[in-house]
Amino acid sequence: MSFLGPRRTAIAKMSRFLKLMAHDVICHQEAHGCAADLTTLDAEAPSHTHWGSFHSKTSTGGVTISIKTEYLDQFNEITVHVLSPGRCLGLAPRGPKSSLLVICLHLNPAASTHTKSALLKSIADLATSVPGRALLAGDFNFLHSDECRLHVDDAGAHVTTEQGTLSELFEELFPGWSELHQPLPTRRQVTGQRISSYSRLDRIYTNLQPQEVADRQPYTAVIGTASHPSNISDHIPVGCRLGSGLRGPARVRAVPRWVTGHPSFAKNVSEILVIQ
Repeated sequence: MSFLGPRRTAIAKMSRFLKLMAHDVICHQEAHGCAADLTTLDAEAPSHTHWGSFHSKTSTGGVTISIKTEYLDQFNEITVHVLSPGRCLGLAPRGPKSSLLVICLHLNPAASTHTKSALLKSIADLATSVPGRALLAGDFNFLHSDECRLHVDDAGAHVTTEQGTLSELFEELFPGWSELHQPLPTRRQVTGQRISSYSRLDRIYTNLQPQEVADRQPYTAVIGTASHPSNISDHIPVGCRLGSGLRGPARVRAVPRWVTGHPSFAKNVSEILVIQ
């Protein structure tokens, strides 16, 4: 996406980036380039407002957050948090009626476990200090403790698990968060011009209560397929749409018949309620 990169690559990246503009919030990792490239995004995608954090070396790192401008109308203050230059960027819009925290993360696989752990802790601290709804999205570069990496580099395809420190730490730091889950791999590992494994490294999390997440009926899916030969990256985007929740006039809901028909229903009700 940087004007410093090869023209063909830059055009392909921008084309894919613009296809993501149908979403209200876009988090992009490995953007490369520098802050001057944000002017290109402003010109090419004027429907959104763009922020970025970049590495001192323009050929590595770089994260951006783009939010639909009309969505920002409900906020009157936006605070930018650079938790790690070129690797982790947070935006905290605040308004009279609502607040939001968006964090875009690219966890550097070359960093030490201590550095990665410190960054995850700083994200958790920021999320705790900012009230309201929060989204954490990006390339985590580690699997959940109960997930597998699919190896396809030989005839006997197999899976391996990773009981890593980072996955366990993440689950400790974000116990009340829910993943806006989709099951398909988002990254392919290529070894010797052959795909050797697939993994689900790119994920989206929210601090919304599980009942509200269910009420909003999220739809999460990869955009494309990790195995497609013309992909310009070894990662593919993940998109999610959240509904506005159930609407309509308040009314007393009838207890479903399958509840009242349960053999223990009357007994449990009599123990809980005192009816005179």
